[in-house]
Amino acid sequence: MAANIPLQHDISRSLSNRRLCPQVLDAQLQECDQAMTSLKSKRNALALINRLPPELLALIFHCCQDILDSTTTHRERYYRSTSQTTSPCQWTVIFRICHHWRSIALDTATLWNTIQLDNISTATRETFLARSKTAPLQLDAVGFDDQRDTELLQIALPLLSRAHSIEFTLGEAAYATTSTLGLFPPSLPNLKHLSLYSRSRKRQSDGQLPIFLTQCSTPALKTLRMAYYTLPWTVVRLPDTLTELMIDSPPVGVTVLELIGAIRDLQDLQDLTLINVFPPVLAYEEHDDGSVIIPEATTRLEFNRLRTLCIEADVIPCVHFLDHLSALPPTGTTLDLTVGQEREYTTALSRLGSMLPAVDVDSMTLDNSGILFYRSASKSIPSDVTSHGPAAGSRIHLTFPPDPHDEIISAANALASNALTSINHLSFHSVRIHHSLKTLFEQLPSLKTLTFKTYPEGIGSAFEDALSPSSSRTLKLKSLTFDAVSFADCQNPDGCPDFVLHLPSLLAAGCEIKRIVIRECTGVQSVDVVELRRFVEEMEYVRDDESAGWEDGENAEGAA
Repeated sequence: MAANIPLQHDISRSLSNRRLCPQVLDAQLQECDQAMTSLKSKRNALALINRLPPELLALIFHCCQDILDSTTTHRERYYRSTSQTTSPCQWTVIFRICHHWRSIALDTATLWNTIQLDNISTATRETFLARSKTAPLQLDAVGFDDQRDTELLQIALPLLSRAHSIEFTLGEAAYATTSTLGLFPPSLPNLKHLSLYSRSRKRQSDGQLPIFLTQCSTPALKTLRMAYYTLPWTVVRLPDTLTELMIDSPPVGVTVLELIGAIRDLQDLQDLTLINVFPPVLAYEEHDDGSVIIPEATTRLEFNRLRTLCIEADVIPCVHFLDHLSALPPTGTTLDLTVGQEREYTTALSRLGSMLPAVDVDSMTLDNSGILFYRSASKSIPSDVTSHGPAAGSRIHLTFPPDPHDEIISAANALASNALTSINHLSFHSVRIHHSLKTLFEQLPSLKTLTFKTYPEGIGSAFEDALSPSSSRTLKLKSLTFDAVSFADCQNPDGCPDFVLHLPSLLAAGCEIKRIVIRECTGVQSVDVVELRRFVEEMEYVRDDESAGWEDGENAEGAA
């Protein structure tokens, strides 16, 4: 057995070899890892996206940045508490894809030029500034108290000369403090987009305009947006380089003539938005009947490049302002107008109706809150006036006080003082019809479809007004739709509705109704459907549960 026991030096050599083996293997593994990394890099370099030009890849990164950082937009940060802020750097996950992407991202200065002053640390801000190199900056700040507002503005001051875009929601005290120190540059030569919002979401008593427009020149400014600030119209001259102007809820309203004088030289203007700009009460003279006298326009504004016009206001000053425009943008006009007492607004509505043919709208809807004109091809109608544009189509919305049914019908007739030649589609939805609509229907020479929806008590004489002898001569009506409408006649519950009896004579007189839809209407009788199918090419009938039960009972009784 002694012969099998290794000598001391053999034991030492064996232990040494065992210590060396892991080290050798580790070295070999490291070499393999390096080789694998090299192979992966070469393989990634052959990927299609890595063969794209750096400029195109940088553009893709910009799109990723817009999508991934959408929760850190200025407006989103403005409407939430400061404790819920989100890092504006989520898009930097693209760094982890490969070295090639990281290299291009780091070398793309415009990926780093948006500085959210309130939403990043000092170290992150310095990193962004270094990587942005000499690219024009987009400065963004949302404050939450006077002290923080002043701090943010102090941080921004050294960067203003590089600013291409500024979007600030700060208190007025911050501007007053820095302006007294004389720290603002006298000129902002690179600034093209300026958005200034008062931190308060309510109208202030003074709302004095920040120093950007009162003491700084902005020779290249293209976009100006202001909310809750008073613009001293007679003191401040708007840059004639502007292509977009938005004014929202100034504490002190502006008269129509003051506004005309302020914007008349903006010949390059393409987008104009006015939200609650005019004072709530304006001193307009009245006719003997109580209707407002709107002065004739003596100045015409020639905005030949105007693409979008968005106004939210009382209908009277709005129409007074529109009278001064030589033309409205056909596909980019959005008006959200408030209508008050009927007598005061007759003249304004008549003038507004005369402007409708120039606007690209083909549909008119009357519901229990107001009147809406829009383009039928538009799949959706945004509720926010500022979100409109040529792509969304034109829209004109008139809203009325509570329980406005009589006022809505009177307003519709007033709008039809002139022929509404562009309206092809008309619908009534729940609005009570207690007054004659003959005036309206006689001014709709291009009407093709007529819809009544949700009338559990019937539609009264509305249909007779639509197809009266005076209006049917001009109507090009092709389609009728009744949706959730009562067909029952309290005077003659077993007879056909009047329009069924009149339909043959109307068709003989030249009316060309091709299609009738009756959907979930009550009181519909079999004889009604049979008669209608005799005279129109297409008849769609969807029975209401009540009518279905009544017809089933009638059929069972007849079978018995």
